[in-house]
Amino acid sequence: KADMAITDLTISYEREEAVDFTMPFMNLGISIIYKKPQKMATSLFSFLSPLSVEVWMYMITAYCGVSVILYILARFTPYEWQNPHPCNPEPDSLENQFTM
Repeated sequence: KADMAITDLTISYEREEAVDFTMPFMNLGISIIYKKPQKMATSLFSFLSPLSVEVWMYMITAYCGVSVILYILARFTPYEWQNPHPCNPEPDSLENQFTM
């Protein structure tokens, strides 16, 4: 009586002693398929390409908005301004302590 089976086994010496293996008709190993990288044309603004145009616009808008809000808040807070002449209790003008 002969039994037949199909399986994915590695042929080793110990297994070949117990089982009569036929020669495999197809040898498949583990393969990795990947897309071959394409050469991209370099340009002056290629550093912008990781993010989309919408993301850059949102970032610029947020930057400008936060800058304007900080500017307005800095004009109203009393802690930003100081007396340039501490001996004079009523100065004509105050100086901002944060300058360029």
